[in-house]
Amino acid sequence: MGMSIAPVKRTEMAKVVEGLETKSDKIRALNNAGCKRAQIAEFLDIRYQHVRNVLVQDAMKDAKPPADKFAMDRITEGMKTKADKIRALAQEGYSRSDSARYLRIRYQQVRNVLIRSDVSAGGNEIADRNTNDRRWSKIGPGGRVVISPSLLNVMGLSEGSDVQVVADENEIRIIPRDVVIARIQDLVAQFVPEGVSLVDELIAERRREAAREEQGD
Repeated sequence: MGMSIAPVKRTEMAKVVEGLETKSDKIRALNNAGCKRAQIAEFLDIRYQHVRNVLVQDAMKDAKPPADKFAMDRITEGMKTKADKIRALAQEGYSRSDSARYLRIRYQQVRNVLIRSDVSAGGNEIADRNTNDRRWSKIGPGGRVVISPSLLNVMGLSEGSDVQVVADENEIRIIPRDVVIARIQDLVAQFVPEGVSLVDELIAERRREAAREEQGD
C-alpha cells in the first residue's frame, strides 16, 4: 500500500484492537481512536474500500430522516425566516438535529438560534450567559474529567449521553452525538444528489466488486 505505519503507531493500533474478533469491530475501534482510513486498511491488510464501506454504513444507520415532515410543514407554514421556523419547531418539542435535517441547515445554526432565544428543544430554557461558562477542571483517575452542569445543559448533555472525543492540534474537543450525525449528513448532502439512495449505490458497488473478484479467481 501507499503509506507505511511507524512501529510505535502500529504498536498503539495493536493495543486498540486487542480482543476484538471481527474486522468491522477493529475498523470502528481504530477509527474512533483517530486513525485514518488508509492507515487502518494497511494495518489490517484489507482494501481501503472495505474500511470506507464499514464506516459509511455505520454513519447511514445513525442518520435518520426528519421526524414527521408533514407535521413540521404545518408548524412552519407561513414563516419566512429559518430562525422563526427553528424556534417554532423547538417549542413543539422537536430536537435540534431533527430541525437541522428538516430545514437542511447545520446543527450549529439551530443551536445558536435557540441559545440566543433562550429556547431549547423540549421546552427547556437555557441562559445565554452559560455559553461563556469556562471553568478549570482536573483530569482524574482513568482520564476522567468533570464537566460543570451549566455547560452540560447548554449542550443538552446528561449522564449517559453519547459523545465523540477528538484531539485537534492543541485541543481536546467533546462533540455531542447529534452534532456528529448532523455534520455527517451535511457532508453527504454536499456530494450526493437529492433522490439518490446511498444504500442502493453501496449495494450496487459491492456487487460490482464481488463480480470483479469472481472474474479474477
